[in-house]
Amino acid sequence: MSRKALCIAIAVLFAIAMLLSGCGGGSAQTSTDQGNGATDNDKIYKLTFAGFFAANSPWHTTVFQPWAEEIEKNTNGRVIIEDYPGSALLPIGKIYDGTVIGTVDMGFDSLSLVDGRFPVCDLLSKPGHPMKSGECASRVFQDMIDTLQLAELQDAVILFTMASGPGNFHTDKPVRKLEDLAGMEIRCIGADAPCVTALGAKPVSMSHADSYDALQKGIINGSLGHNDILPAWHIAEVTDYTTITPFLYNSTFTLTINPDVWNSLPADIQEGIKKASEKIFEERSVHFMDEEAVKGIEYALQEASGHEIIYLSEEEEARWKEKVAFILDDYVEELNQKGLPGTEAKELMFELAEKYNKLHEERLAKEGK
Repeated sequence: MSRKALCIAIAVLFAIAMLLSGCGGGSAQTSTDQGNGATDNDKIYKLTFAGFFAANSPWHTTVFQPWAEEIEKNTNGRVIIEDYPGSALLPIGKIYDGTVIGTVDMGFDSLSLVDGRFPVCDLLSKPGHPMKSGECASRVFQDMIDTLQLAELQDAVILFTMASGPGNFHTDKPVRKLEDLAGMEIRCIGADAPCVTALGAKPVSMSHADSYDALQKGIINGSLGHNDILPAWHIAEVTDYTTITPFLYNSTFTLTINPDVWNSLPADIQEGIKKASEKIFEERSVHFMDEEAVKGIEYALQEASGHEIIYLSEEEEARWKEKVAFILDDYVEELNQKGLPGTEAKELMFELAEKYNKLHEERLAKEGK
């Protein structure tokens, strides 16, 4: 090896070592001023946090920043969250496993985008699910995790969860009945392709970022997604209709911490993080997606003139549900055959959904919404 090549190799190895020491690595970074007689109670714990939303996104400013601030307050400044938003460290779908192996200390990730990695959790994303709101879906998800103690989630410590709740069809032509959807090219993620196909449309795998141009150019006719895409990706500007379909779509998310990092923290620090996470879950996480859904519709109606919101009749909704029912049933049987609690998870999901749908409706009525 030439002297120049040797120098380059040493530099690369040094850079890798610095990256690993600065981004997780299985134990919390600490700093104290031992020269001034500091004790363990003076230790500062620096924890890296990876997310995929941009720093200026509502997700980040409404949920994650307040969560980090609450942790710092609860621990009297002894925990500092080093924030890396916008997939700066890891892309969406890779963050959960990044916390497991210690690439980062903490992370927020979408479980629904990792095909097959979280089989029982994926049950909540199948069409025919009973959750009518983000609040209901988030509470159902959290309770199912606590009750079932799923093996697929035992390799990380879950601090809190979130679920998107209902997603809808945003289209360039009105969809009031099944026949209207026939043959339409609909953007969706791969997991939703069977649902779109069962309803008679043609699924197109495409990111939200690419769907604006595709809709504008007539390459696709619509997108299946949460209402927040209407303003966030300007989908309201290239579609004229939103058909409300609360039974087709849901996405699940977790905020986790590496177990070795968690176990290395003192009990009082753990308690401070737990309390902060519980508070953010109750005050922000469970309500966030519903609030964004309302904002999305308001944006479409106010900023995109002529946008129409379509609600299916009870009879028509029943037709749609009948078309997609086999997807959930088949998936439950698939889980059972793998020795996983498919039937138990489905029954629990419906039981909890009945409870939390009612809770959500009662809360809205009390608030006059």
